[in-house]
Amino acid sequence: MFDGIPLVVANGLTANQMLAAEKSNLFFGTGLLSDTQEVRLIDTSETLGDQNVRIIMRMTAGVQYANVEDIVTYGITNAAN
Repeated sequence: MFDGIPLVVANGLTANQMLAAEKSNLFFGTGLLSDTQEVRLIDTSETLGDQNVRIIMRMTAGVQYANVEDIVTYGITNAAN
C-alpha cells in the first residue's frame, strides 16, 4: 500500500522502472490475424483415462491500453511518457 493505494508487483520489469495505471485502462491483447496463431485443446480421457484437458497456445500477446493520458511511467521510454 502507498498512501492508501494498493500496489501490485509486475514481474518482468527491471529495477528502477515503474508504471501506474488503473486496471480499467489496461487490456490483454492478442494477435489473431496471423497464420502462426494456434489454440489446441487435447482431451486426455482416451489416452490417459483421466478427466483432464491439455491446452496448447501459440500466439502473440501483450498489454493494450485505452487512454495513454491516464498512464504514468518512470524509467520507461515509450509513447506513454
